[in-house]
Amino acid sequence: GPLALGSVHEPAFIPLLAVSATAGLLSVVPTARERGLRAALPPGARLAVAWALLIALQLLPLPPRLLAIVSPGSYAFHDRLALTHVADWHPISVDPAMTLRGLAFVVAFSLLYAAAWQAGRHAGWRRRAFWAVCGTAFAMTVAALIQAASSRPSTIYGLWRPICDWAVFGPYVNHNHFANYLVMAIPLTAALLAEGLRRVADGWRVRHWLVFGDPPATNALIRTVLLLTLLVGLFATGSRGGVGASLLALAVLAFTLERSRRVALILALLLALTFFFIDPVPLLDSLKTRGLAYDRLPLWLDALRVAREAPLWGVGFNAYGALSPYYQSAFRETWTPQAHNDYLQVLVDTGLVGLALVARLLAIVAPAAFAAARRSARGA
Repeated sequence: GPLALGSVHEPAFIPLLAVSATAGLLSVVPTARERGLRAALPPGARLAVAWALLIALQLLPLPPRLLAIVSPGSYAFHDRLALTHVADWHPISVDPAMTLRGLAFVVAFSLLYAAAWQAGRHAGWRRRAFWAVCGTAFAMTVAALIQAASSRPSTIYGLWRPICDWAVFGPYVNHNHFANYLVMAIPLTAALLAEGLRRVADGWRVRHWLVFGDPPATNALIRTVLLLTLLVGLFATGSRGGVGASLLALAVLAFTLERSRRVALILALLLALTFFFIDPVPLLDSLKTRGLAYDRLPLWLDALRVAREAPLWGVGFNAYGALSPYYQSAFRETWTPQAHNDYLQVLVDTGLVGLALVARLLAIVAPAAFAAARRSARGA
């Protein structure tokens, strides 16, 4: 997915959706029993189904009077487009085509989540997933750094240049999207490094000496190079949110692992070493000149204005872009199809009902993930 042109264009995401849905459907085949596992639904499965049903309901045409009650913002949108007052039935979604596309994404990735959860019940597959994420991040970071230093930095893989090319970085059409993937991969790579350092320390205690040709030391060195490469790529994106989220994740990781002081010291040294490979001035300038109050807060306030017009059921999943020009007060020279805040986006698209479903889903999945992490740390 991350290597496929950022996965935001139909030639890339349609095959990915098909593969994701197929993987999920295959995961329900009773192969788990052959491996000694009981068939079970992943955490939050019923909420995922409810979420998909909510989006499907947004596609059902409603009589004008009912639409005005259920979603005043959607009614006002259709009323603006009508020659006279709204007389025909319309759905809650102000852009049914985009909502239908969003529903396809939700279904496909819900099925992929089910497949990932089934595979994650096996220790071997969990480790393969770890290395797949980290290895993919390393490969695309190397490609991105080479691309950024080339004569055509906006041409992905030197082959394809998207229409909106002002923020291209690596295989992604937007440098923030690239940083989002690294936000996931960097803590995982740091965890692998911590594991490698623990093995080196165990060997040191047994023999009281260390040879860098030994497998544990070589393995730790490889993981150090992996993490350092990802950190260089992260800072090279200039993404403020990506850098902040990754630093927070590393801090949490460092102080929750065993030997936290040593891990924290090593991570701090790697972060310091990162600045020998990049120019931090663009990132620092961005932090000074483009604060939240400048380019995020106005967009969030506009999104809240839309949310007030359709508080319960929203204006349609993935449909905010059709309505935003009517409420956009900031940066009116450009079209803003997203709220630039996931939680606000959920509120605008699906209202308080959708936000409650997502909040409940997070309340189920997050504790389950932490519990699994604790079991893994104990070697369970």
